[in-house]
This record gives sequence, structure tokens and C-alpha cells, in this order.
Amino acid sequence: MRNLISVIIALSCSLIGCKSQKAKEVQRTELGYEVVYDSIFTRMPGTLIKLNNLAVWQDPFTSGKFLHIINPETKQETILGNIGPGHKEFTTPIVSRSVDGNLLICDLNSAKQGVILMNTDSLDLTMKGASKTESFTDKIMITPEKVVVLQPNESQPLAIETDNSVVRFGKQPLSLSTEITNNYDCFQGAIFFNPQRNLLVYSTNRFPSFSFYKLSKKGTFELQDEVVPNINYEIVNNELVFPEDIHGGGPDITATKDYIIKIERDKKYDKTTAKGRDFTKLPQTLFLYSYEGELQKIVNMKTPLLRVAGDFSDNMIYAINADPEFKLIRINLDSL
Repeated sequence: MRNLISVIIALSCSLIGCKSQKAKEVQRTELGYEVVYDSIFTRMPGTLIKLNNLAVWQDPFTSGKFLHIINPETKQETILGNIGPGHKEFTTPIVSRSVDGNLLICDLNSAKQGVILMNTDSLDLTMKGASKTESFTDKIMITPEKVVVLQPNESQPLAIETDNSVVRFGKQPLSLSTEITNNYDCFQGAIFFNPQRNLLVYSTNRFPSFSFYKLSKKGTFELQDEVVPNINYEIVNNELVFPEDIHGGGPDITATKDYIIKIERDKKYDKTTAKGRDFTKLPQTLFLYSYEGELQKIVNMKTPLLRVAGDFSDNMIYAINADPEFKLIRINLDSL
């Protein structure tokens, strides 16, 4: 007989500021875009990164070079990064931007990690020391010596990794009354660090939530605020089970100078159900949140969106849409 425990989320606000996402009417608007590159050939584009005026996208299915760097102004594309077991090769790479404008490359199934120096003509790959963390899903290099790691399977899902140590911090977005065995599935998500605000943001994929961590003068991160949903959930055989109709995360998330941006489906008007890899049925709206986690605007782009990328210098973003082939588009959010 299944051991079924029904639990209602209880959020403690005694030590930190916290608030719940509440349904409210937000501004809905439309916005145009500019196609800047129409030659993205892949079964599915992976991570998209904006580095000033450059767009970087990863091909997760290639057996050759996996990293594409595009200059939208000149239409020049540079392809690099080798798949393989060699010293400067990666079998299952993930790519993220570092605060200094370079690219951090890590391997999901080995301790390899390296940095592509973007300010050199040759785009050199410099290998770093072996990673000290496993079962991570995201990393951000906030200084040449410090990397923030997301490990959703841990009770403290975040860590600062250096060459000499791993210091855990943070908490799971839900306050559970018992241990579960599917942390990894439930608490995967994205992290990014805004150096202008000294703010680390962790957002989950399975259900909508934001956790905000402030970087202190001591170099540690302190939980400043949380935005979490008021939902009922169950724990069945030590696994966390969400309601079938819970609103989960969209295909991608990024941040700019003023916004946290998610690709989400506007379910009030879009009743489309996406199945498999029918990219034409992707969400067509950008949800713009403040750095307090409050939904500000819903922007209808009138095109299926798969990837989105910004940086903290401005509010211009790149996105990859399915039109029906994959294209790189540019969107100026300041024109709203």
C-alpha cells in the first residue's frame, strides 16, 4: 500500500523577507524583433549567451565542434570547442558566461573545466583545475578564483567552489517536512549573478520560484528574499509530487539590466499544448519580472521562442525562434 502524505507548503518568514506570487492583472503588450542570423542548423539549439554584441549558442547534439560565436553585425560565425576525451575536449559540455565576459566550459560527466578567453584573437581555451563538485546542473564564474555551483540534489543546493574548497550555502525553495529522494528532478533550474546589484538569482524549472542571494562584503551569499508559489503538493514514497496543472518553468530564462526574463506560455490566451519536439508550438511570450520577482509585463512576440539571452549592460536581448527554421533574433526591451 502506498504511503501517501499530503503536505501544505509552510514558509518561514522569521529570518528573511519572503512573499508569495499572487495572481494579478499585468500589462500585456506586443513587440517586434529583428532577424540578425538565419543560418542556425541543429536538431535543437542549446544554451544561448549574450556577450556584449556577440551571441554564443551551443549545439548539444554535435559530434564535432559545439560552440558557435556569432557577430550579428558582420554575420561572421566562429565555431570552436571539441567533443572528445582529449585534454582540451569535453564529452558532455555545458557553457555559461563569467562575470568578466569570458566563457566557462564544464563537463557534466567529468571534472574538466576551462575558460575561453574572449578578449584574445585566437579565443584561447585555458583549462582550470579539476572541479570539486558533482551532479551539478549550472555554474557561474563570479571571479577568476570563485565559481558558484547549482547542485539541486543537495539540501543546500548552492556552493562557492574554489581551487581549495567548496562552501555550501542556500536552501531549497520549498520547506519540506521530510526528506525526499527526487531533489535533483524537483529543484533543477538556472542561476545567474548580476554584478551591478551584487545579486545571485536562483529560479527553479519544475515550479515557479525565485530565490535572491546578496553578495556580502565578506564574499559570502546571504538569502535576501524569496518568491514562491502557494501550492499543495504530496510526498509519495519519499518523492515530491506536484499537482498536474502546476505552472512550471518555460524553455529558458535570462536577465538584463532591469529585468529577469522567462519564456513562458500566456495561458490566459494561448491554450496550445506542445508535445515532443514540435517547435512551432513553443510559447510566444516573454514574461518580464523585476529583481524583486514581481511580474511586470507579458510581451507577445508572435513567434515561437526556444532560447533567450541578455547581459547586465543593457536591455537588449537575443533569442532563438522557430520560424519554422531556427533563427537568431534581436529584441530591444527599452522600446516597450
